[in-house]
Amino acid sequence: MKYYLIVTIIIFLCSCRKSDITTNQTAILNHTWILSSIQNTRTNETIKYPDNILHKESITFADNLSTLSFGGVCNGGQGNFMLYNDKIVITDLITTQIYCQYYEWEKYLINNLDSISKFTVSNNQLTIYSKGSFNLIFYY
Repeated sequence: MKYYLIVTIIIFLCSCRKSDITTNQTAILNHTWILSSIQNTRTNETIKYPDNILHKESITFADNLSTLSFGGVCNGGQGNFMLYNDKIVITDLITTQIYCQYYEWEKYLINNLDSISKFTVSNNQLTIYSKGSFNLIFYY
């Protein structure tokens, strides 16, 4: 009887456990997000990604290994991520370091990925709010 009661309590507690991943979190997974603009965190000025650049800055969050990959004008890289409510924590970020025209857009992306304060997803738009200089606005 005691064994039955303990097993029942454990099953009950496990079934009442809140899901670790929310709908907002699953919405960012397994899509290639294309950087469309950046927003200055001090002035709120939004700057659109130039139309004349052939290769777009992009990022993909893969749920199977909790890895992210990114690519763009002339560089690429990867790292690990973890989701906590409306926050993304990125670690072990590595990237190639090739200089080319429009390299500043890669710097906007890379320099603000390690300082994420929160993110939102609305329709097909992902906004990553940064403690750094620019918020990052993506679409898929």
